[in-house]
Amino acid sequence: MPHQAMPSLHHNHPEPEERSDKLALSWTPKFPEQFHASPDAWKPLIARCKEIQQNLSLSDGSFTGPLLTGSAWNQLCNGAYRVPTTQRGIESIKDDLTALLERGKELLEKKASGRKPLNVVDQFVMREEYTAVTDYLEDAVKNIEDHNEERIVFVLGETRQGKSSIIAKLKAENKVHWHLKATPAMKKSYKEFLAGIALALNLRDVKESTGAKLQKAILGKLDKVTGVLAIEELKSFSNDALEFLKMLLNDTQLCLVVCMLPGQYRHIRKCRGEDSEDRQQFLGRSVGVVNLEVTPKLVASFAPKLWKGCADARMLQTAIAEEAAKGGGMSLVRDVCRDALLIAGTSGVQAHHISDALTDFRRKIPAMERRAA
Repeated sequence: MPHQAMPSLHHNHPEPEERSDKLALSWTPKFPEQFHASPDAWKPLIARCKEIQQNLSLSDGSFTGPLLTGSAWNQLCNGAYRVPTTQRGIESIKDDLTALLERGKELLEKKASGRKPLNVVDQFVMREEYTAVTDYLEDAVKNIEDHNEERIVFVLGETRQGKSSIIAKLKAENKVHWHLKATPAMKKSYKEFLAGIALALNLRDVKESTGAKLQKAILGKLDKVTGVLAIEELKSFSNDALEFLKMLLNDTQLCLVVCMLPGQYRHIRKCRGEDSEDRQQFLGRSVGVVNLEVTPKLVASFAPKLWKGCADARMLQTAIAEEAAKGGGMSLVRDVCRDALLIAGTSGVQAHHISDALTDFRRKIPAMERRAA
């Protein structure tokens, strides 16, 4: 599904300090003309670092630490720093400013670290897809009573879209009882696959058992209980593994939650050849398919404190969602919202806070447009 271009995030609220280059400043340089004549690569970094320093209420020397002298930082902020005559010198200062930005964000995080670190379940943000998964699981459990083999819930999402966090939440609420995260070795070795399931079921003597013994032990364990097994990375499973999963659905009361990338799911659906029938039969055991997506509504729910009093909240949430679809998923949402909230502080988030946080994220993880199906 093609995405529209990200809306412009800069200069939505012109301020007296801003210049024609649309750079939002939280202070007024003593020598504005000289400051705005500084290298373009420096100015946004200086602006961000200065805003962080103000939020931290630190002196120049305390803020810069070993990276820059306090006097050099003061000169950079006020337009009094003598610009190097070589490109190498200009790049060197840019590197120092980039390092200072990271130091500033670390200091903000330390300042906010008085609260207890949260685990993935504590951080979970309720989303409509989670309710869909639990509803499908209820249908799957009902199918056990009807001796119906349609007991698989497929959860599809690009990398970092929240598949693992959904499984963690299901486990915490006792809706998933066992969890298998596949490894590449499981695709090459059927025994490794069986060993993975056996370990997930807390069976003993897994390493010493043969493939036949593992298969028998798994069937014996699941013959006596009713439960849900969540599986991630289905791409790592061989045809033998898929055949065994079908056997479990035939011969036990097991329900499955299977997490996959959308492209992998489409590949299995379109598969042709002698293996296609087995794969199609496996997909046919589905009770429902849930597609994970980062929406503006989910972004708003992820960090509600960030958007209080923000007139452009909807536009910024849409921009974040669209960027998340290009690459980064929920990791992008988490990092961008965290950085923007840390830097904006109590003054309220503005467009440049989001734009700057996105720039930082893209510096680490490039965007990659999702291809249309």
